[in-house]
Amino acid sequence: MGYTDEQDIKKNVSIPSLLEQIPVGDEFYKDENTFSYIEQILPNDKKVRKQFKGDLDWFQENYQESYIDKEGEKKRGIYCNKPKDNTSVIENFYKYLQNKQKSKDDKTNMQWLRDIYNKVDVDMINLKLKELYLS
Repeated sequence: MGYTDEQDIKKNVSIPSLLEQIPVGDEFYKDENTFSYIEQILPNDKKVRKQFKGDLDWFQENYQESYIDKEGEKKRGIYCNKPKDNTSVIENFYKYLQNKQKSKDDKTNMQWLRDIYNKVDVDMINLKLKELYLS
């Protein structure tokens, strides 16, 4: 029994080498590949990764003048008038992630979100984003 091309690819190409082929965008808030670069830092937990991916997408979309939300409605970007340089956007994303971990205790209905984000090393995410977009 011989190998197929697909089997050869799976055997010989690692995920890190594939990631090296994906170019990093110039602007963090517009880069659709960001999750691919930071996914390896996240816990190997589908629930955490799904939530993080959704929140990252939401955050990046909200730097646009407008975007289409999950319900298909056009929304104005919350951060569209904020500075869009990588330093500012990364700092805002870091604060955004920290807020997910430390939301006020009176928001008991958000405990599930705090539980998810307390598994995420937001400092490592922040360092990786700086490495990608500020160097």
